[in-house]
Amino acid sequence: MIDFKKLTQPVDTKNVDTGALLEGLAGQKVMIANIVVIVIALVVGYMMFNNYLSKKAQAEQSMNDLHHKLDTIASYKVSKKQFDDFKDSIPKAVDEDSLVNKLSDDAVQSNVEIVSFSPVTTSSFTYYDLASVDINVHAKGFKELVLFMQAVEKESMALRIENYRFGTFTADKGQDLALRVSTIKVKTQ
Repeated sequence: MIDFKKLTQPVDTKNVDTGALLEGLAGQKVMIANIVVIVIALVVGYMMFNNYLSKKAQAEQSMNDLHHKLDTIASYKVSKKQFDDFKDSIPKAVDEDSLVNKLSDDAVQSNVEIVSFSPVTTSSFTYYDLASVDINVHAKGFKELVLFMQAVEKESMALRIENYRFGTFTADKGQDLALRVSTIKVKTQ
């Protein structure tokens, strides 16, 4: 048994009897074994705690990465929906045959006579295709020509008047107009 009174007394380190000390320790094998077990348990516990902290940091980083990916996916979905809505809001292109028919219908409704059509020309660009036709029209007055131009551009289709030139107006012959009408087809892929 350990005498605690001796532990509180000052120890003379110059005259330590190491033999007696070793003999005393040999008699305390259970206590030494307990101390060794405690030290080993502390070292193993420290290593396990460090391993836990490392795994916890990795798990937190993985969670942060996952949240970032989820945010990116959500942002992508919002952007895709906005793009799809934008594509749906673009007026529909008019095919080449419908372009000529549409212009003819607008001319009849505006009391304008189509004098000539050029063949439809198509041009392809990076983000869209452009189909154009040059037409010459004649009307009794300036008002009918303006109404015709307004009817062409008011449509819900992707039509635009790119350029126009009015001819000379005479009271007996009326007014001439040369214009280029184009339709745009947006490439979505």
